[in-house]
Amino acid sequence: FKAARKIEADDRLDMAKAERDAVSSANPRVAAGAADVNFSMGNWDKAISLYDLALTKAGVDANRQTMRRGIAKLNKGDIAGAKADMETVSTDSGTRGEIAKLWLAYLNGKGA
Repeated sequence: FKAARKIEADDRLDMAKAERDAVSSANPRVAAGAADVNFSMGNWDKAISLYDLALTKAGVDANRQTMRRGIAKLNKGDIAGAKADMETVSTDSGTRGEIAKLWLAYLNGKGA
């Protein structure tokens, strides 16, 4: 149990650095990576904020970031926000657009 606590503490220190790097780097993948880690840890507010940051950077895969942000919003309980993000992505003619349409069907079933 002590070993797990140590790993968790180290991960939190690494996350703090990753978040600082996300702000200072022009590369959108740095912010997206930090957002994905927070997403994986269930830190929805931080993930959403870092996806927002990634979306401000040149060269970002906007549909990917918007979709992940929408899923984080759903997990947070913001169904209307999740639906808005999925509606944005659903206009894409590629695979992400099709996946977003499936998310919209799910969200519409939740009464959004």
